[in-house]
Amino acid sequence: MRHGARAKTLSKIACTAAIMLSVTLTTSPAPAALMQFSFTGAVNGVGADLFPTINNGHTLSGLMTINTSIADSNPSSSISSYTNAIQNLTLTLGLHTATLGAADNTINIQHFASYDQYALSGPLTGPAFTGPGPLFSSFTPARFEFDGNALNSASPPSLSSFSSNEWRMIFDGPGGSRVTVKGALTSLTAVPLPAAVVLFGAGLVALAGLGAGSRRQRQGTPMAIQTGMI
Repeated sequence: MRHGARAKTLSKIACTAAIMLSVTLTTSPAPAALMQFSFTGAVNGVGADLFPTINNGHTLSGLMTINTSIADSNPSSSISSYTNAIQNLTLTLGLHTATLGAADNTINIQHFASYDQYALSGPLTGPAFTGPGPLFSSFTPARFEFDGNALNSASPPSLSSFSSNEWRMIFDGPGGSRVTVKGALTSLTAVPLPAAVVLFGAGLVALAGLGAGSRRQRQGTPMAIQTGMI
């Protein structure tokens, strides 16, 4: 093959490869932007059916992963709403553990003049355990909820920015009854995701978009999760 013909052939191959790469990059879905948080909470209230199996001496600990690329499904209202933004959730309360269930979870942020009101709710699944006597009934983790009011500002709120915060862990009891354990968060920390997750494109994003940032998101840009634990 002559040099000129060979050069043209290589040029065509290079162009074809470039086009294929361009199409691949254009059509591939954007990777999820994941953020992970660890938190702890004190117990300050226990349903009678669970006391003293669970009591005020117990501590809640948790690890949660949020997909910050989930779009606001309610952009025209004063309430931002995100469905299934919670990707993973692991909770330990005393000797009992629970993880995120399969049904939908939600994060809602209602915007007021001087503060933002955060509400998180997600289903739980986990092993059943026996409650106290004399009934010794069986209880199963059913739901985790968090509510809090934080000052709105251009910077993300820290735990100290919340004028109030309450978590609730709800258990299914006998006969369709539900029993609640509640308390307040005592620590909240963003933690690095495993290196493998980063390598596969999930990555870490900066803590941004909370509070005032949620207003920017309402203009149609992808969500940077706006919650105190989130």
